[in-house]
Amino acid sequence: MTNPVAVTSELKEAIYHVHVKEIRFEKELVVINTLLDTRHVLEVANRFWNFAIPGYGYTEEF
Repeated sequence: MTNPVAVTSELKEAIYHVHVKEIRFEKELVVINTLLDTRHVLEVANRFWNFAIPGYGYTEEF
């Protein structure tokens, strides 16, 4: 897995724009829908994944 802090340190001024996006898996729905869920992005309550604020998609252990 890529370490974003290390990449940023290496690229320095070569970085012009950054767009951060993170997702969170809804564990109770993954076992039912699998990872091939094709629901629309607005079906938040029924989708196995949802967008998350960067840093809140994973636990600290990850």
